Amino acid sequence: MRYCEVVLPGVSKPLTYSIPAGYDAEPGQLVLVPLGNRKAYGIVTSLDPSFVPDDTKDIIEIEPLVVPHQLLKLARWISEYYLTDLGHTLRLFFPPGSLRMEVLMVRAVKQPNERLDDLQSKVMGYLLQRQGRWVPMKTLTSVFGTNVPTVIRYFQTKGFAEMRYFMRRPRKNGTQVERFLQHAASVELPVKPSPEQKRAIELVAPTITARQFGSFLLHGVTGSGKTFVYLELAKVALSAGRSVLMLVPEIGLTPQIAAQFIKAFGEQVGIYHSKFTAAERRWVWRSVYDGSIKVVVGPRSALFLPFKDLGLILVDEEHDSSYKQNDSPPLYNARDVAVVRAKMEKSAVVLGSATPSAESYFNAMRKKYIYIPMQKRVVGYHAPKITVIDMKQVRSTSPLSIQLLERIQETVASGKQVILFLNRRGFSPHIQCLDCGYVFKCPNCSVTLTYHRRERKLMCHLCGYELPAPDTCPRCGSTRLKPIGTGTEKVENEILKVLPNARILRMDLDTTRSRKHAHEEIYEKFRQHEADILIGTQMIVKGFDFPNVALVGVVLADIGLNLPDFRAEERVFQLITQVIGRARRGGIVVIQTYSPNSPAITYALRTDYHGFMKEELKRRKEFGYPPFRRLVSIILSGKSLEKVRQAADMVYEKLTAVEDGNVEIYPPSPAPIEKLRGKYRYRILLKGMAPYAAQSVIRKAEIKPPSSIHIMYDVDPLDML
Repeated sequence: MRYCEVVLPGVSKPLTYSIPAGYDAEPGQLVLVPLGNRKAYGIVTSLDPSFVPDDTKDIIEIEPLVVPHQLLKLARWISEYYLTDLGHTLRLFFPPGSLRMEVLMVRAVKQPNERLDDLQSKVMGYLLQRQGRWVPMKTLTSVFGTNVPTVIRYFQTKGFAEMRYFMRRPRKNGTQVERFLQHAASVELPVKPSPEQKRAIELVAPTITARQFGSFLLHGVTGSGKTFVYLELAKVALSAGRSVLMLVPEIGLTPQIAAQFIKAFGEQVGIYHSKFTAAERRWVWRSVYDGSIKVVVGPRSALFLPFKDLGLILVDEEHDSSYKQNDSPPLYNARDVAVVRAKMEKSAVVLGSATPSAESYFNAMRKKYIYIPMQKRVVGYHAPKITVIDMKQVRSTSPLSIQLLERIQETVASGKQVILFLNRRGFSPHIQCLDCGYVFKCPNCSVTLTYHRRERKLMCHLCGYELPAPDTCPRCGSTRLKPIGTGTEKVENEILKVLPNARILRMDLDTTRSRKHAHEEIYEKFRQHEADILIGTQMIVKGFDFPNVALVGVVLADIGLNLPDFRAEERVFQLITQVIGRARRGGIVVIQTYSPNSPAITYALRTDYHGFMKEELKRRKEFGYPPFRRLVSIILSGKSLEKVRQAADMVYEKLTAVEDGNVEIYPPSPAPIEKLRGKYRYRILLKGMAPYAAQSVIRKAEIKPPSSIHIMYDVDPLDML
């Protein structure tokens, strides 16, 4: 009897199973095993373990799927670096549900030349009657019982029959590629590269064809043609027989970029993201595994697909925080994991952005990445005229200044389109009683409830708690309740007061989460000029290109500047720069702000990335923040504030007992959002001088909090809230 260790997604430790006679397995093999009262899929990680428990159970079935060696290696690295057990990490590598998309078929090969028992005779007789045609194993078991697989395996060893898996064909209508062909039909691809584009392609291409690792930072200003470079490099990879992964930060960006890739490469392209059904994602997973799909476009989850020979990873908008997993372990950053995977696969990784992150820019300046600047716009780009409005000088209760409203009216009247950006959804951030000052807050989280006027609801954007909008104050009974602040819904309402016939689309989480292809529909409607005005949060400023847009407005540029986060200035600078980039063919950009002298805004208005980053890195170095130090944030949470506080003190004592001069450990303190989804939160921050330094201290401390306390490790955190 042979044994193997199997890691199951979500199970912290490997479990030992026996391999049935007649079966064989190898590391990486997908297997179906008994787990308690249910069955579960897992991955064989090693054979013949040194210790075999007495209650070892048999593997139920071994699937004809082997996870590539490089992916297992990557999973182990993620577990090690992001302080997560391998079972939780492996959840990243599979779509939801079963991966079985084959049908196991059987056929007779020759007449047996020996005496058979009763069951064997019946099964063989049935197969011989089919005269060599394939018969589903399920059909045989339904006719002759559950012992048929054993009979068939015996026939196979004797050469009397053979088994084979056949892939189920997907339904032809409504496949992913067909859905995006309507976008692709109208896409015009450039024919000839500019000198800067040609240089970028020539720098990266040899790494792909030579099957070597290379990491590149493509710093291309808005309108410089980064997408053309991506497409040309993808052609190089495909010509070399290698696969391509195109990562985008938001699902909303997928239709536009996918259309361009489909236009260039046809049905070799697959789309992979959470808005597709589980069956659709499984189909892409299997098609990538089998090699019929060689190019995939998708957000961070696409990074873990089982490419056979991955030659090129493209990370568009590499600075974007959407690449960071924030809600369940491992809390990985897809941009950084992409670099690690490229190194393991001996492939090229290109990080592209008009506003690279401080970490990537720092790596490029240290020659860790090859820096490729693209500072010239392609033909057809015209710089917009930028107007800054100091809202401190505007005496109006409306979130839109008179100047911006007038510009909107003029633009719509001329037949052109408008984009309005506000990084806050809902009607207003909160409702307040004008008599006693009461503010409605979420009972589960330390935040105010956002007012949504259309639904007449107060909602928490962190946990989803909601209640009907009240008519009276619960504290004093007053009816003088007033919405305070501005959200995308309020901006829409204000425009309709002035332009009641305006055709308006809104793209934020409220308008996109309920419908499967909402992003595509909104994008396509605006592109086809079925709307005059597009209002949205940050998802509308990431790479969209609408030729008919003549006015871009930033309703409140200050949002995010005063958050307790060392990255606040960088994020605002990136957003303002990206917003300005939406007016690619001239036109006007109007920026409303209460902080016109903020470095983030002044540098963005001058499009001076290097000047901003020089000042930002100087400040980061002074205070010991990334990229000069490595951070690990330990978050402890639980329903009892006192127990969370005690657990945090205990963890801090264990950490400080480990001597390591390369790591600073800060005492526990309440997290900026102290209560989240009904649980109180405390944070302990570690600053390491080098990679893995803080992780080493945490492992040596052997932290084991009480069962009532949940602990989460956030390595290289992007969000300090």
